[in-house]
Amino acid sequence: MDFLRTIIGPSNEDVRRLAVPVQVGSAPPITLHVMHPLLCLASRLHNLKALEAKRKGNGPMQAQWSIAIAKAYIADVMKKRGAEQAAKACRMVAEQAEYQAGPFCYVEFGLDPLEAMSTDLLEAIGGKFAAEEWPRTAERIDGKRIRWKAIAARRAERAGSRAA
Repeated sequence: MDFLRTIIGPSNEDVRRLAVPVQVGSAPPITLHVMHPLLCLASRLHNLKALEAKRKGNGPMQAQWSIAIAKAYIADVMKKRGAEQAAKACRMVAEQAEYQAGPFCYVEFGLDPLEAMSTDLLEAIGGKFAAEEWPRTAERIDGKRIRWKAIAARRAERAGSRAA
């Protein structure tokens, strides 16, 4: 568990606004505010991009766990709040995969936030989201990923030729 003063990625305002209060202990209980799972994912991805120290050790593993937690969270949203809210959460994760730190984390560590959306989840959401919107989103991101990897390969090739 981390106790945070500031984070990289999501705004402090969003973190405060979306934090989940949890009562811990008794006589009297202490209230801790837990970061929203999708903001935690964003923060973990941003940490890897911005902080070289996070790229070693458990940083990539923490980001992978955040993807698994996002998957469980979205499944829970589907059960408790319905398809519209689950689709909204899927869009938030797709945005993280496509922009900001997502491309870096995909190319450098093979981290794929889109793993948070299972086939079962998409079938449960159904409608135009599953039939049209999500396939377009995934295809667009897949196309970008091919380009990102090609750019990374060219950079590595240039760096290798300079070192030789």
